[in-house]
Amino acid sequence: MNDKGSITALYTVLVEGDDMTEPIADETRSILDGHIVLSRKLGAANHYPAIDVLASASRVMNAVVTPEHKKLAGRLRELMAKYDEVELLVKIGEYKRGGDATTDEAIDKIEHIRSFLKQRTEEHSSLTQTLEQLSALVGAGGRR
Repeated sequence: MNDKGSITALYTVLVEGDDMTEPIADETRSILDGHIVLSRKLGAANHYPAIDVLASASRVMNAVVTPEHKKLAGRLRELMAKYDEVELLVKIGEYKRGGDATTDEAIDKIEHIRSFLKQRTEEHSSLTQTLEQLSALVGAGGRR
């Protein structure tokens, strides 16, 4: 018998009405190393995989990725969060550019970010390719 090893399990929890504060969902998130939240809204928009990046999390990411990967992923999340804050203002034409450079960048890049996060079932990409694309999108000199 070997005392080294690990157990990997993927659990699914169907949350009624997408309420992530519902007791079972809340308790499940509190004991797991991470969670991937699937969004009905993204699925309805034909965005697959329908992963809600901002609602998803990993407690082990920092231990398993390079500092550069962590930085790029954090920047992507930052831009997505900034866009979420002003999305309604943008849609109704009330957002005024120039007040916040990060928000302006998020608006400029949101369609590229959404495209980056989509993947067809027959599409394959290595980790290296994915990180190169992420770096081009949000890394140094990655302004599009």
